Amino acid sequence: MDATEATQFITLRLQPSVDPTLTDGEIADLVDLAVTTDADDNEPADDGWEPTYSVRGCWYAISEGYIIKYAKAVGRFSFTTDGQTFTRNQTLDHLEHQRKRAIAKVQSCPSVLRETPTC
Repeated sequence: MDATEATQFITLRLQPSVDPTLTDGEIADLVDLAVTTDADDNEPADDGWEPTYSVRGCWYAISEGYIIKYAKAVGRFSFTTDGQTFTRNQTLDHLEHQRKRAIAKVQSCPSVLRETPTC
């Protein structure tokens, strides 16, 4: 997949506009984590490398994105005021759950991808 497809894959699953949000720069950094060898077996650092991104790398980037979101939300806490209870730490639980789901996808995908897998 190319950079546009990788960005779409990551943003669709990571939802960077949902609180806690991620910046465009953070998404670009995450997309960089998904690079892989191209069809001619050129490594990303090689001259002539055709920008190529793997599904496995995208799932890894998504898991890292949830770590960033978690770090942004870590200051949230549960509290009670005026007889109402606010449980903001549920966001942390949700983000950790999503990170674990994404990393499980990394582990279930083959390490070398030549075609788009269904994992």
